[in-house]
Amino acid sequence: MSVLGLDLSLTSTGYVMISCSGTLLVHGTTGYALSKATEKEEAKRINDITEFIEALIGEYQPKYVVIEGYAYNKSFTNKANITAELTGVVKNMLFLNRMDFLSIPATQARKIVFEMPVGVNSSERNKKITVKDKLASLVKEKFGLKFNTDDEVDAFILAEAIRKVSSGTDLSIEVIDSLQKIQNKRKKVKKGGKRGK
Repeated sequence: MSVLGLDLSLTSTGYVMISCSGTLLVHGTTGYALSKATEKEEAKRINDITEFIEALIGEYQPKYVVIEGYAYNKSFTNKANITAELTGVVKNMLFLNRMDFLSIPATQARKIVFEMPVGVNSSERNKKITVKDKLASLVKEKFGLKFNTDDEVDAFILAEAIRKVSSGTDLSIEVIDSLQKIQNKRKKVKKGGKRGK
């Protein structure tokens, strides 16, 4: 069994595939920056990235694909809108290829992998240390892996979360349901409106 983690974006989609034992099989990024892109150019990038992922799946045949869930607590910017479009196209491709896939929030994946929330304190902020810096450091410390980009780090954490939850065996429907419930709960909170201050 292998798991493919995807941190999707048009400029730098991170991908990491690991085996059931945690061995790193393949990793990297795809996509490219394009300032003031037209809708046609954005559509081409979505197509290029989706075709790349489809080819990757065809070559390595992962058992599961995990995608970072939408960040509902952030303002829905144009960049987020484009990423949502890419995510929808990729999910459709996975569906047509009859792939098992799911999406989970990045914060939940981090809790599963590191068994704690990951953030930065005031001292770290004063030293200009970001959450991304801390995640890269934690991955290197715990797994001995150093990736070239934050996107690969995020993709690895997604894949490792599923690998860890499944304990090296096929994911049970109960596990998938529990992870989906996390995402559905976030949707309900957003739709419900008010939160306690």
